[in-house]
Amino acid sequence: MIIIRHKKAAVIIILIIFIFTSGCSKNSVINSLFTGYRNRYEISVYYKPEDRYIFGTQKLFYKNTEDIELNDIYFHLYPNAFSQAETAPMIGDIRDNYPSGFNPGKIDIINVWVNGVSSKWAVEGQDKTILKVELNKPIKPQSTMEIRIDFGEKLPLSRTDFGAYNGIASFENWYPVLCVYDNEGWHTEPSCKMGEANFSEVSDYYVDIDLPENELVASTGDIKKEKALDNNRKIISIEAKNVRDFTWVSSSKFQMAELEHNGIEIRSFFLNEDRERGIKVLDYASKAMDFFSESFGEYPYKSFDIVETPLYGGAMEYPLLTAVGEQYYKYLEEKNLEAAVAHEIAHQWWYVIVGNNEYVDPWLDEALATYSEAMYFEKYYGEAAFKEKINTRVGMARFNRVPMDSMDKFKTGSEYNIVVYIQGAYILDEFRNKVGNEMFLEILKSYFETYKFKNANTDDFITIATDICGNEAATFLKNRLSGKN
Repeated sequence: MIIIRHKKAAVIIILIIFIFTSGCSKNSVINSLFTGYRNRYEISVYYKPEDRYIFGTQKLFYKNTEDIELNDIYFHLYPNAFSQAETAPMIGDIRDNYPSGFNPGKIDIINVWVNGVSSKWAVEGQDKTILKVELNKPIKPQSTMEIRIDFGEKLPLSRTDFGAYNGIASFENWYPVLCVYDNEGWHTEPSCKMGEANFSEVSDYYVDIDLPENELVASTGDIKKEKALDNNRKIISIEAKNVRDFTWVSSSKFQMAELEHNGIEIRSFFLNEDRERGIKVLDYASKAMDFFSESFGEYPYKSFDIVETPLYGGAMEYPLLTAVGEQYYKYLEEKNLEAAVAHEIAHQWWYVIVGNNEYVDPWLDEALATYSEAMYFEKYYGEAAFKEKINTRVGMARFNRVPMDSMDKFKTGSEYNIVVYIQGAYILDEFRNKVGNEMFLEILKSYFETYKFKNANTDDFITIATDICGNEAATFLKNRLSGKN
């Protein structure tokens, strides 16, 4: 956000813009904003913590990388899933997630412009979680456009991943997120009440947040500039490049500790009464970064944030950030905190860097993260710790042979957890034992290298396995994933 305080400065800026644009078409200006193939989000928001409300303007500089013209563009409006108790995503029951009783959260679209011209739009889909933007004229292959969306948003008073509680506000999937377009068309899968249903392409983000001066923000990316205002507020400017989405968490109660480790700035945000464990997580994060970088491929970013939040359902992964529920800091055994940090950091490899459609292939990131967590304990605490993980969390699914299904096939959160996390990790353990540790790691490294900053699916993973270990072992894996013995 740019604030012009002097008329003379405004005149100079207008002249510069006129000189620059007089010899350029609007599309050439938009093209100049692209970094390679990635789309670019520019988002400015005004945040009022006392009302749990933000007003935002988002500009998406979008490039049609398909080989056909597109007539419409689709966005996810995930906050609208929180507008009703029946659809609000949560782990546990409503009393745990909404201690003061259910109250809705939502996102309201105010207006949409395409290349500066007001466009038709509609909110549709299951639970009103899809925004359809009708283009005034089709966008041709390799052409670019600017889509501006003005919106208002209300956070629920809740212990969910999108919500505010006890002075901590969590903004996860809070803005209009561009849907993925591939050979199946636009992916407009709905949000899920249990588990995640994220699916997006990597993009570059430039986010300005206007908020009270006493708020401390953890986020995807890094704060590049902070500007004090005259009304006890400030504007922070954040950049995050080549990331799958953008999340931020804000509170006036946060304390922060940081550690530079092998070129990565690791930051921990926590409540003052939980300082001891808030500092301890820096060690867990450093160890996880080292092990996963060595085992799967280098962590490609320069920072990572770990944030204590009121999240009831455990912990949650986001690009360059993980939110960990306060129970891990306050009363659960410390080994549970270490396990949560290891699991969510594993997601930086399986979901953030290598993406997948979590609605269609939920096992692909969750089972890999669960098994990576077990491998972390094997690395640092030995075979007995690994076996304890396998026997307690994974072994219970040994005789529960069912297919690795899409999210719409699961009837309960318990069924989803057992199949996707536990049985999925057990299948990976079987596969590792069959092909050997060296070949298993070679498969994971190849999968990471082939699909980093892209999206993959189950067939892609099996193809990598086939190329490295042959048809017999890959068929074994495929049969296990389909529920066959």
